[in-house]
Amino acid sequence: MEIKDGTVGIADGNITSSQSKITEVMLPSSLKYIGKDNFNGMKNLTSIEIPASLVSIGDTAFSWCSSVTSLYIPASVNHIGDSAFNQMNSVTLYMEIEEKDIPSGWDENWNDTYGKVLEIVWGASRAA
Repeated sequence: MEIKDGTVGIADGNITSSQSKITEVMLPSSLKYIGKDNFNGMKNLTSIEIPASLVSIGDTAFSWCSSVTSLYIPASVNHIGDSAFNQMNSVTLYMEIEEKDIPSGWDENWNDTYGKVLEIVWGASRAA
């Protein structure tokens, strides 16, 4: 699945689990916002690359994307909503920022997975 080049934001719930057969999502370099629940329930999704332009990830945006094994979050992301990565069972999050530099716009429960511990690599580069 490819999001049209020039797209700045994806509204809350615009992409849903009804797209559950999708395995790859290509996001344009123009994208700044991913709304709440957009990729929630896409259990077959294995690949998604977050562009360096992204500034906001909504609540539960990637919940239940249980086949994604790695996700790179650029330093430009100054907002991550509640439980954005819930039930991503075997994911490693590569964060460009250091843990001590978490922006105040990240929800206090951004990494809540209801018991599952996320593997997070802080200070990662895009090549990770």
